[in-house]
Amino acid sequence: METNFEKKYHSLEKNHWWFVSRREMVLSLMRKIKKDSLILDVGCSGGELLYDLEKSGFVNLSGTDISQDAITLAKKRKSISNFFVGDAQNLKINKKFDVIIASDVLEHLSDENKAITSWKNHLKPQGKIICFVPAFKFLWSNHDILNKHFKRYTLQNLSHLFISNGFFLEKSSFWNFFLFFPTLLLRLFFKNPKFSKNQLNLPNPVLNWFLIKILSFENKILKTKNFPFGVSVFVVARNSY
Repeated sequence: METNFEKKYHSLEKNHWWFVSRREMVLSLMRKIKKDSLILDVGCSGGELLYDLEKSGFVNLSGTDISQDAITLAKKRKSISNFFVGDAQNLKINKKFDVIIASDVLEHLSDENKAITSWKNHLKPQGKIICFVPAFKFLWSNHDILNKHFKRYTLQNLSHLFISNGFFLEKSSFWNFFLFFPTLLLRLFFKNPKFSKNQLNLPNPVLNWFLIKILSFENKILKTKNFPFGVSVFVVARNSY
């Protein structure tokens, strides 16, 4: 991720509808996880997800990110001390976790299988990975370039990646279904070099609130249903060993 883009990312992740809604979805997926479980957020950025987990009662929380700036920011609030700089493809932590969360991390990594193997080696037997990634190559835009993405995924290839590495899928679905077509139009518009620019901006408060409400409704549906397409795709994968 480019330095200027990373700074903007950190400034938006607390209140931007996308990040707020995705954190809510992760919390929903963890509603049956015991509060004393050992949890690692890989690519934790400024720690917003872990602080939301803390507010929800989880007590054994750790975060790692390759960016020193991200870890410095995450440590500022003091209540969670287990933040450290680390490479998601080669974790070096002397413990195993009940849950590993990787929200929009895998697409940044040059060797996805190496990353999955590293995560698996740091997971307890029957432990779980919650993994979100951007969906569909045809949604590729300048946003992916600024984020230094290597790829976008389908439900099939993300599922196969985990199954082939010894995981059982407890849930897999697309996410951000209701905003898929507006996003598609936006991405097609910005593929024109004349209009290509950074798409990560905080909308006005009313629109931001409205988008959060839309995705909050979607998150509730995803407790029992799956969607056939969306802007993102995710899996909840259990270590089968």
